[in-house]
Formats: sequence, structure tokens, C-alpha cells
Amino acid sequence: MKFTRNSGMLPILGALAAILVAFSPGCSSKSPGGGGGSDGAGGTGGVGGTGGEAPKHCTANDDCDADQRCDTQQQICVARCTADNQCPRDSGTRCDLDSGECVAGEPCQEDSTCGSTEGFDYCKETGTCVCAEYDGAPAPATGVCWRVASTCQPCQEDFECGTGPAFKLKEANCRVFTVGDEMSPVCLPKETNKGCPPGMVAMDKTKHPELAGFCMPQAGDCAKNKPCSDNSDCTEPSAPVCDLVRQICVAGCSVDFVNGGATIGCPPDSVCHATTAGMKPENLDRCETASLFGIGECGLPCENDGECQARDPSFVCKSDGGAKRCRPAGCIDDTECEDQRNPDSEFAPWCDVTTHTCVNDKCRAGFDPRLGCGAEKTYQDCTNGQRFKCSEIGTTGFGTCEEKDCIDMGGKELGCLTGQFCDGERYVSLADGSKSDKVVSVDGAAPGQCAPMELNAWCNTTCKTHGDCKDIGPNPTYKDSPSLCTNFGLEDPEASCFWGCEYDQECPSGWHCSSRGLDLDCSFLEGFVDGPPWGMKKCSEDDECGPGNRCVEPKVDGRPARELGFPDMKVCECAGTGVCGGNYTCNAGLGAMEKLKGTPGFEVVKERYCIDASPCGLKGGSCEWFGQRVSVQDPNTGEVVNFPKLTCAATPDGFTGPMKATCPAIDAKTGLPARRGKTASDKYQCVISQVCEPGYMRGPDGLICGVQGQQ
Repeated sequence: MKFTRNSGMLPILGALAAILVAFSPGCSSKSPGGGGGSDGAGGTGGVGGTGGEAPKHCTANDDCDADQRCDTQQQICVARCTADNQCPRDSGTRCDLDSGECVAGEPCQEDSTCGSTEGFDYCKETGTCVCAEYDGAPAPATGVCWRVASTCQPCQEDFECGTGPAFKLKEANCRVFTVGDEMSPVCLPKETNKGCPPGMVAMDKTKHPELAGFCMPQAGDCAKNKPCSDNSDCTEPSAPVCDLVRQICVAGCSVDFVNGGATIGCPPDSVCHATTAGMKPENLDRCETASLFGIGECGLPCENDGECQARDPSFVCKSDGGAKRCRPAGCIDDTECEDQRNPDSEFAPWCDVTTHTCVNDKCRAGFDPRLGCGAEKTYQDCTNGQRFKCSEIGTTGFGTCEEKDCIDMGGKELGCLTGQFCDGERYVSLADGSKSDKVVSVDGAAPGQCAPMELNAWCNTTCKTHGDCKDIGPNPTYKDSPSLCTNFGLEDPEASCFWGCEYDQECPSGWHCSSRGLDLDCSFLEGFVDGPPWGMKKCSEDDECGPGNRCVEPKVDGRPARELGFPDMKVCECAGTGVCGGNYTCNAGLGAMEKLKGTPGFEVVKERYCIDASPCGLKGGSCEWFGQRVSVQDPNTGEVVNFPKLTCAATPDGFTGPMKATCPAIDAKTGLPARRGKTASDKYQCVISQVCEPGYMRGPDGLICGVQGQQ
């Protein structure tokens, strides 16, 4: 093997000085990496210094930094060598690890001859040294013996790491790998049928596909290469246990207290012993680490406390329902305190893991981190969690059980009776469910208190026209959600005012802010002779639909009309051309969209139909079928027939379909202004308003408008 000069590699190695070792012992001016002169002056970035700094004056090693030695001839500090491959081999030297100087090394002819020359004892046995060949070695030698560079040590060539038959299952190569914040050439061992060396795991092929077959430090970084020797070396919460055979940190086991203390994650005949790291109470302070509390390590069952105190002075040998295991003497899980439950108390007992004692006279306030990040569920330390909550008092994080108010219960719908409001409840967007800073405020009510609606305002406001309801009522006046005079389709002929709204919270419990029935109908109900007047261009053959169009069965969300209870019928589909001819317009296809993940808004237009869109405005209007139905009696046969209810539709901002549709300015039937819906359910439909839709109760004489329990 001939030495190849590779001075371009050493600046990278020099950057490792703060991470591993300085690659400049200062032994010979003939070093291929320019590692210093024979007088000992060396270093990276300048003689005897680092980074261009002037070398430090010295008279003894004690005057220098720990990784330096004193060159007594020049009286300056130079870098100490820490490995043989830091010495220039054309000088036949190796590193004296005690002095940090490059000294004469054992001559050799091949790897297997190292350790055989009298007077040299640093190569203890075959497989610990390599023969670093170089031109000019004294015959019959061809090189100098170097100890094999250790795992993750800087290198220039493969042989420095131990290659060839002398190394058998310990073979390693010089490869570029992660060292701190850089990629640098270091020695990496090869994976064998016995696995990897202590502290190493199989290479992460996802991050380093070019290094498949090699081993890497468990942390994936040579700057963090440290085989563990006990659990205290395992600081990563997800792997708190040291596997003493492989000397890597592994995930721990756990105990299922709900099912009698059964061990989880251990082989048969083993139990899960508690560990000091797994018993840290601070793990329960954060949802990110809460699941790590109680993690232990597998082992044979214990027989006495003395075995366990060797693990931790506070541990005892105790049975959790199965075989005995080492653990704290007191409680470590809430279920261990169940036997202290008092049926007459509002407190549910729980385990204080800082003292390992059961607590039954106070509760934990706030969200329970053990349920995971984002769960946002409170501790269940009160006996009736549906009725009581933990209110923080005194010590931060602890409190007393108090009865929940309507806000705690979830607002008017869950915390109040029908016909009531929840004072202090936050307003929630009907479009995306987001909460606003605006809250319900009822005169005379305190936050969290249910307050009844005023019957005269909500139930007894008879009217004749929409104008009778204008600018009056309990709700704010919304320009595009006006109050309306309607009976909501009830048989009662007397109409009432129903108040415009933007939020459900503006309506009493049991009522909802809705545009149902307030959409712009573009169906054709009158005067049909030959079947239901769908408003769509009927057909039986493609030729009836014009060039490029098809005769199809209409669909809603991918489902054919007949599957939704409609009679068999075909209409002209115009997605191919967008042209219909005659009095028909190719609609936007909003009603025929299918919800497909991976598409914009999870929806994609599948079909467009030829429809008489004149009720929706000739310019930009679109008549659509969203799956709604109307039941009409055929005047010819008397048969009741379901047919699609068509409504005017419009596209929201960001719509990616083939056509943009807009609402007409005025609804032709009511004469009221029209707009696109504002809720998640009507975002594609044109409506005249959204109002508080009544939540009538059924009484002995029919439907009742009022507060539950009142007449």
C-alpha cells in the first residue's frame, strides 16, 4: 500500500479540534497534512496555535491547555497527538499517548508482524495495529506500526481504521459521517452477523443510504459516541435503560395498573422494575414527557428490599398483583388509591408522586398532561366529572371541587335548558368553528349562569311582511342577514319574526342560526306534464346533448340519483365542452363535486349539467343540485314523486373549478337581496339570510315556543 498525499482533507479534520482531537501533533515538516516541524511547532491555522492565534509561551506542560504540550526548544505550546494516525508516517513515528509527542514506532512489513519487535509493546496482539506503509522505510520493513484508529476517530484512508484479514469481524472503513454540525471522514465499523460493536447500531439507511452495511453511534452523531455502562448514561427520556450487552440505551418497560399490575414489554418470567429516571415527578409536568413516568427495566423478580435498594435507596421489593418487582414503597399511580375513595366526598383520591402518598382532600387543576399533547382534558379528581370541576385556590396547580357552570359544561346547548342563554359563552364561527373574543352577555346574569330568553321577543312577535321585522328584535341588525317574517313551514298560519344572526350563541338553546329553507330555489314546480320538471335538460342519447356532451344519470357527491330515492332519469352532462345550446346553461358543477383527499379543499368537480339557470341570473348564475329533494304529487297520476330541489349557487374565494358562479343581486321570489352562504353547510349556496331557527318543544296541544319547563 502506498501513501497518497491528501492535503485537501485536513482542513476538515482541523475543524474537529473542539469536538474530537486536533490533527496536528507537531512531529515532522514532512507530514502530508502539514502537521508541524520536527521542532514540535504545529497546530491548525498557524505554528503552535489554532485559528491563526499566536502560540502560547511556555516552559513546561503545565503552562499549556489540556490538549497541548510544551515544546521546550521553542518554548511554545503545541497540540498534543492523541492517536498514531496523527503522526507523519514518512518519519516512522507513532504517538506516545502519555507525552503527546510523536516518537519512533515499530517497523513492520504487514499488519500481522506488528507487536513482534523487541522493545516495542504498544501493539499488544494481532488485530490491534496496522502497518502504515511509506516510501523510505528501512529495509526489510515497509512501514511503521500504528494502532488502529478507534470508532469515530478522524482518518484519511481505510487502512487506518483496520481493514484486511487480520481484523476479521472488527473491520472498519474511513467514511464521511456526521460529527457535530459537520460531515467529516471518520472510522466506522461494518455490521456483521453478530450485529454492531458496543454503543453502535445499524446505519440509518434513510439518512445515509450510501453507508448501508455500516454501524453508527446510537445518537447518529460521532460527536455523541458514548456506549452506556448504566442507566445514568441514558438521558434521552424515550430510551432510559442501558442494555449492558450492547451498551446502547433502549426503551423501558411499563406496568398496567388498570389490569392488576401486569408487566408490559418484558419477556416471560420477567418483571418491570422501576428506575430512578422513570420515577422523576417532573416528567409529569409536561405532556411531552408525561408518558415516560413509570418507565422501568426488565429483570427477574426480586426477593427482598436489599436487592432493590441497590437500584435506588428508596425502592422496596413489592408485588403489584403479580410477581414482585422493585419500586417505590408508596403509590405511583392513581389507581392504587381507589381503596381510599369516600362515597360521601366530592373528591376522588389520587396519587401525589412527589411523596408517593394518596390525596383525597384536594384536586389537581388544569389539563392532565398524561392524556397527551392537544388532548386538553382536565384531571378527573372530582367524583362527578360531568357536574364538578377543580377550581384552583391557594397553591398553584391545586384546588377544590366546585359545581360546573354552563361555560364549563360546553355552553348553552350542554349546560342550559331549551330556551336559555349561557352568559359568558364565547361566540363560535359557523364557517370554521373558531372561537372569537366576543361573549354572550345577558342583562342581570353573571358569567356561567343560564338565563331564559324573553318570550315576547322570541315567541310572540306576529307579523305580516318582512318589513314588520326590520330593525327590531333582540339581536344586532346584520345588513346581509335580515330578520324575516315566516312560519318556518309550520301549519300555524300566523307567521312570526325570526331574528337575523351570525352565530349560534345569538339564539336560545335548542335554536340554531341557520339558512335552512332560505336558499334561492330555482326548481320548476308548476305545470309539468311529462314527469318531474328537473330544470336540467333531459335526454336518452348522447346525440340529444350536442357535440362532445354526454347523456348521464346525475350524481351528488359521487352517488347516482336513483341511490338517493329519485326516479330513473338522464340529463345532459356538459363538462367536456361547457356548451349546452338553446335556453340551457352549463352550470359550475358544485353539486356534483366529490370529496377526495389530496385535492384542493378535498373537493373536485366531476360533472356539470345543462340547466335552465335564468332564475339565478343569466350572467354568472349557476343552478345546482346539492342532494335536496322536493316531493310533489303528479297531477296526472296522483303519484307522489321525489325530484331534486335545485338552488342557485356561487363559488367561494379560491375555488379551483372550471367556472366561477355568482349569486343574483335579488331573489326573484321574495324580492330580497341575495348572497352566498356563510356557514360550512351553505358555503356554495345562495341565500337571502340566516336567522335563529326555532327549537319548538312538543306539548299536549302541539308545538310550544318557550323555555323548557315553562308554558
